[in-house]
Amino acid sequence: MGLFIPSYERRYNAAIAIYLAAYTFTTMAPEERARVDERVYADMDGGLVGFSPIEFQKMWPPPMQAAWRAYAMSGLGIPPAIEREVWRLPKSRRMLWSAPKTDPTRLYSDFRSYDEAASRARSFLKTKGLDTQTLGLWAS
Repeated sequence: MGLFIPSYERRYNAAIAIYLAAYTFTTMAPEERARVDERVYADMDGGLVGFSPIEFQKMWPPPMQAAWRAYAMSGLGIPPAIEREVWRLPKSRRMLWSAPKTDPTRLYSDFRSYDEAASRARSFLKTKGLDTQTLGLWAS
C-alpha cells in the first residue's frame, strides 16, 4: 500500500456520495439537471484553464462528473434522492489566500470502484432500493 491511500471511511463516503449523485441526477427533471450543470460550470470557472462544458459532458469519466455534481447539488440545497441520506462530502479547505475551497477532485480521487469500501457502499445502497448497476459507474 502506498503512503497516500485514503482511509477506508473516506473511500466508503466517497463511493456513497458518487453513487448518490449519479442516481439523484438521473431522477431530476431536465431543467433541474441543467441548473446543476450550470452550477458545476460556475464552480469550475477560472479553476480549470481551457475548460469546456462539452468536455465535461462528453469526455470526463462518469464518476468525476458525479463528484462535481454532488458538490453542485449540495451547494444548491438539493438533497440526495434516497430518503434520510445526506451528502457525504469531504470538508472544505480554507486556503490562506482565498475563500473556502471545495474539492470534487479529492472526492473523485478517494473513490475506487473496485475497492471493498465501494462494494460495501453498493450493498448498503441496495438495501435502500438503489441498484448501482444502472448508473454506469464501473464495477457495479
